[in-house]
Amino acid sequence: MSKSQKTKNEQQKDLCITSEQLTEQWKKGELPSGWYWVKMSYQDAIIPLYYSEDYGFKYDDHFYDFEEISEVLDKVPSYEQWKSSNKLILTLMDNIKDKSDLLQRAIVKNVELKELLKKHRDTLARTLALCIDLNFGEKQKNKFADDIAEIDQVLGEE
Repeated sequence: MSKSQKTKNEQQKDLCITSEQLTEQWKKGELPSGWYWVKMSYQDAIIPLYYSEDYGFKYDDHFYDFEEISEVLDKVPSYEQWKSSNKLILTLMDNIKDKSDLLQRAIVKNVELKELLKKHRDTLARTLALCIDLNFGEKQKNKFADDIAEIDQVLGEE
């Protein structure tokens, strides 16, 4: 099998290579031929360059040496890899939007429920005051007081 023909496992393994490993392979002369994203030493420009095992990085008629390139960042993906990544990114963005919409609805519902709790807390407080005035049983007064304390805890009004 030639170096250009890789199995799926080898291709997946290539995806896990860090820029540090790629740069080290390049400096040792072990980088496989192909297109790579490289960081130039000047102005921190990032450009795609073709690397050949025979002559190194080249663009048009210019050969780049170790002083001109500071880092080999990543392989330039094939069109199919790029298309697949783009599709995944769009799917993730849709999922994030869906979750964001769901979160926004939950926040609105939470505000509505807190308002409802405040309203019922006030009703319970008036009922408790009436029970105290009319000298109702302790069990009922304690139940109202416990419910008010629980609502206050939920509302953060301890």
